[in-house]
Amino acid sequence: MMTKIFLTLLMLGTLMARGQTPEEIEKDYETKASKATEKLQATLQREGTAIAANLVSKGDTAGAATVSEQLSAKLDGTKIPSAHPAITHLLGQYDAARANALKPIQDSTLQRLDALLKSPTGKDMQAVLKIAKIREKVTLGSVSSAAAEASPQAKSSKVEEFFVEKSWYSAVGTEYHFTKDQKGFRKHGATKTPLKWKVRAGDIVEAEGQMFPDSPPVLFYFKFTNDKEATFGRGSVNALGDPLTAEKP
Repeated sequence: MMTKIFLTLLMLGTLMARGQTPEEIEKDYETKASKATEKLQATLQREGTAIAANLVSKGDTAGAATVSEQLSAKLDGTKIPSAHPAITHLLGQYDAARANALKPIQDSTLQRLDALLKSPTGKDMQAVLKIAKIREKVTLGSVSSAAAEASPQAKSSKVEEFFVEKSWYSAVGTEYHFTKDQKGFRKHGATKTPLKWKVRAGDIVEAEGQMFPDSPPVLFYFKFTNDKEATFGRGSVNALGDPLTAEKP
């Protein structure tokens, strides 16, 4: 009898030591799942951008726009009921690779949640309901960070510390300034045009703007290494490579 009580206390102590509350298990799942899918998202973005560029080269700008919109939706976790034919195979590969990457994390998390249901926590109705919601999220493979949901800026990223509310300069002196409301401007000489930016998979920053006030919008891509060094490119994420610095030339 004493041995059984000791083992029960040991199990409960282990659960507490591992952060076995519903909220902590959920946060741990989100962290591991996000890390596991980060490279897959970057690959999806890179390959999808190449497909869109190919469509543009063939004069299919509408198709390229559709591909861009569907890629953004996919990366945000939205289901695509009718994908553009050019990316149907790519999305299928992404879904399969993502499912494989998440499976061990899902299995481990579900085991932890089941153990929690068998502990004293499982006698609390609110905790049980919370666990039920987490189980549903994990089973579906959803990765919508609890920390992000609680934040006013759900799309915030640590990389923003490097460039938000700062100006960055190209080798020829073009200035790119980013504000925390996901806006900013591009200034080359006396020409100043507005930007709208967002952080994409792999901490790549995508900004939409214009070269000149009367020119069509283009996409700029930025990769910030730290608060002093970065690279950028125009038109495609594959064009990343030109140096960018936080010091005005």
